[in-house]
Amino acid sequence: MERILLNVNTIICSECSHALKRFIGSIKGVNSVVVIGGNILISFENAEIPESDITNIAKNCIEKLGYILLDINVVE
Repeated sequence: MERILLNVNTIICSECSHALKRFIGSIKGVNSVVVIGGNILISFENAEIPESDITNIAKNCIEKLGYILLDINVVE
């Protein structure tokens, strides 16, 4: 299991938080999505979905909700 931490420009509202959890969490290979403040922690299986795919999907979702993705970090 791998984890990435995405940082956005502001605190994510509860409705957007639920939308991100529902959409990203429904992707095959994603184990969990945790949204705290302006951070999104995604745990996933790299064998099922590559890191590049999950970051592109997450970035697209974040931007469609009106947020700006500032940073992506791999969590060890």
